[in-house]
Amino acid sequence: MDDVTLDDDLKKLAEQNGFIDDIIINKFYKEFNKSYNNCSRSNICDIIIKSNIKNVNSESRKLCYNTDLILKNQDTIFKSIGSIENKDNFCDHLNYWLYNKLNDNPFRSRIIRNVYFAWDKINELGYNGTHKCRHYNLNVSEEDFKNKKKLYEFLQCFDTIKNNFETVEKSRKNEYCKYLQSIFSLYYTKKHEISCNKSLVYKEDIKRFESKINSDHLNLLVEKCPDSNIEFLYRVNSGNEVSHRTEYNKTGLYNKNSFFTKEMGDALSMLTSHKVYTDLNNKDDMDKYCSYCISVLPLEKDYPGVTEFCKLLSKNLSNIKDKKDRDERCSYLIYWTYNNVENIIGSSSIPNNLNPVINELFKLIIMINGKILYEKPCLYYLDDSVDVWEEEKYLHDYFHYFDDIQKKGDTSQDYKQRYCEYIIHMNKLYESHINDCCSYFSSGFYFSNCRKYFNCDKKYNPYILYSNLNCAHVLPEENVFKKIEPTNMDHYVKYVTEMSKERAEMIKDVGDSYITDIFEKTDNTILDVLFYIMSLSFITILGIFIISFVFYKFTAIKSSFKRRIKKKGNSLILQKKRKHILSENNDEIKNINVGNQSVKLAYHTLR
Repeated sequence: MDDVTLDDDLKKLAEQNGFIDDIIINKFYKEFNKSYNNCSRSNICDIIIKSNIKNVNSESRKLCYNTDLILKNQDTIFKSIGSIENKDNFCDHLNYWLYNKLNDNPFRSRIIRNVYFAWDKINELGYNGTHKCRHYNLNVSEEDFKNKKKLYEFLQCFDTIKNNFETVEKSRKNEYCKYLQSIFSLYYTKKHEISCNKSLVYKEDIKRFESKINSDHLNLLVEKCPDSNIEFLYRVNSGNEVSHRTEYNKTGLYNKNSFFTKEMGDALSMLTSHKVYTDLNNKDDMDKYCSYCISVLPLEKDYPGVTEFCKLLSKNLSNIKDKKDRDERCSYLIYWTYNNVENIIGSSSIPNNLNPVINELFKLIIMINGKILYEKPCLYYLDDSVDVWEEEKYLHDYFHYFDDIQKKGDTSQDYKQRYCEYIIHMNKLYESHINDCCSYFSSGFYFSNCRKYFNCDKKYNPYILYSNLNCAHVLPEENVFKKIEPTNMDHYVKYVTEMSKERAEMIKDVGDSYITDIFEKTDNTILDVLFYIMSLSFITILGIFIISFVFYKFTAIKSSFKRRIKKKGNSLILQKKRKHILSENNDEIKNINVGNQSVKLAYHTLR
């Protein structure tokens, strides 16, 4: 078995920054490893531990010998290390060391039960010196044990890490921040798992963590690592939520990089049609859906806010089946999702199809649709670029806001100006999308190619709002408004037809001119005339020959084709007659198949 060492990340940080020898728990691990390699037999272990499985028996006894020796030599180990720490920590160290020795062992559970049983007997018989050191249950999955050991060692080393971090060179600060972020992310994930799954595996670990890390410690870490989200990861679990979202993100409106001003956003948020977004952002009862978001928890350290959004998305998508305006609510939900995902991933350089946030949320959407909304799904994809999402959301909202804004003709001048500014911006987007999304005809009929976010009905033209709100007198003169007049498709067809006619006339004129020019430039001699006559005669004869050949071949093919049809028809008539004759015979004969199929005969046995 390999020697037990510190968690890899902690060990690397300590070695690179020169404080590995200051870590007390690492010294204990070394002493325990030494005892394991040099321990002798123990009568109590030989008597108590018996197993029919050779590997279980030998390894159980080996660890039992070692545990017995360590328990008897506690004082010697303390003197060797030079530590005066509480002996309870010694027992904790031993428990983690012992269980770690069995990592990757297929008989781990059996071996640890044997060793624990022997350990209890050693305590009963008083063979462990003046201090009884007890084991506790670490019989969890290997993954859980690694996480528990990681958290435990961090808390044991925290003071050493903090003291070194305060004096570390600026160039090495990032190494500490990266390690601390991974620890706080693990804490965040496991605390959420406790509340979601009601699991008690990490209950004591979380309690120790919160007992150790106080406000002063947290403030120091945040000051040293301002971009690591440590404060968010810690306080969001302690009832003091720290949100990294902007005001627009909280209301579900527009991100900080959009053309929308805060004043414009405030005006739009007062519209009746915007209240759907307010409802989608309602956090009541969202924690009921946290079990859907376990796989998202580890992403919180790099994408703060993703867990909260995941729970909200789960709630809104699950409850959409009970809404009367279900289809409209689904369209709002789609663009609410786009907007929030954009806020969470920011200007990430990772393509959408590789982004872990998008992948996990898409799995969630698929799962809820398949599990809850299978009768009438609200399924959508997250594969377009952020720019596409943004423009589609603006247009989707514009058409839903239209009727509300149209009623704002009597609103205050201040709000009317905000709406007019909004209309000018939307007119530009309307112009850039209308030709791709709509196909109009003179009859008034139209095709729509972007039903999800664009309404092709001309009554939604921004110019109508611009006129109703009298925006020309509300906005400064430099704001020029261009009325968008889409071209009908049949007008375009007529235009192309006229252009084709003009081109045909042009080609004809050019051809006539060319022929005339040839005759003008050619000497009008008898030889030339004869040459042209002979050439024309030859071409005529050749043309007649080709036409005759084609006509002959076509006639032959046609005749052959007719013969085949006639032959096939006769065959079908013969088959029908045969079937009719057979059907009139004795009804003892059944199931006759004609043609090329096999013939089935019914018969009676003779008695």
